[in-house]
Amino acid sequence: MENNRLPRLLELVMILQSGVGTELYEIMEELDISRSTAFRDLKILRDAGIPYSFEKGKGYQINATFFLPPLNIQTSEAHALVKLIKCAASHVDGKVVADAIHALRKLTSNLSLPVREVCRGLLDQVTVLTPISEQADMQTDHVSQLLPAIEEKRCVEAMYQSPADGAEHAIRLHPYHLICADYKWMLIAVVQPGNGIRTIPLDALSQMRLTRTHFRRSEFDLKGYLGKAWRCQPEGQIYRVKLCIKPEYAAYMSAIQWHQTQDYTILCDGQCEMTFEIDGLKEIANWVWQHHDKLAVCEPPELVAMLRSRCEDMLEILNDCGCQDDDMRA
Repeated sequence: MENNRLPRLLELVMILQSGVGTELYEIMEELDISRSTAFRDLKILRDAGIPYSFEKGKGYQINATFFLPPLNIQTSEAHALVKLIKCAASHVDGKVVADAIHALRKLTSNLSLPVREVCRGLLDQVTVLTPISEQADMQTDHVSQLLPAIEEKRCVEAMYQSPADGAEHAIRLHPYHLICADYKWMLIAVVQPGNGIRTIPLDALSQMRLTRTHFRRSEFDLKGYLGKAWRCQPEGQIYRVKLCIKPEYAAYMSAIQWHQTQDYTILCDGQCEMTFEIDGLKEIANWVWQHHDKLAVCEPPELVAMLRSRCEDMLEILNDCGCQDDDMRA
């Protein structure tokens, strides 16, 4: 077999796998081969068990149930993909951008080093965590501005709405990294005033402006920064969280790796005792709130108090709306 036949056969598979029928002359032109070589290559694919068919007027096509991942992506093609994602960031839904970056990471993981290096800049700027929420609430603003700011190390000015009192404050950012967690965009940045590295939800920012001033990025390790955070917002204090999962949900909840420190024990009554060692409580409080029907919080008391306060606030709102006890029980 000549040296270039295997790459040519793989390219032929991708052509036939495109979902559109391909005529023989199109195969010959695309691969720059003769008619006899095209027939010979098609026979090799048939002998190898690759299920293609021929239909008059439509050409050759691999059966839709057969799948072979794309191979031999060139550096120029990878560069084009990265450019398209960056350009699309300002025109499409943020979920689409997150899914595209996730797909690019999967696509490049098994490709050549030069291709991975082309994609590395974008992939080093953005992390897409596998969503564990059934909600798909996307914050799409500012992603297109922050991608070049991170790449070019440019300062960003914005107004930040504090979750504590709702007041807006003018801040200056040195953006380091974007994270999409549970389909929610977060920015890791040095925040001034203060000069500390923080994780900020993008929906808390407004009036964002990319300045011409460049900053000097200090040593930053994403994994070290996140540490034992539940998702992407470390708070600086480690807690041991203990949950009790109801028997009917024990198998489901214990089968999912919710956190790197997760440990669990199935008790004799069928319940599951699950423990975590995490940095901060706000993010896991949101997760517990979503799964409140499946579990109870045993430790720490700070988390129990946080959730009790949420319940009391909700009851107060319902009472202010004039809801009756019967309505709430219903």
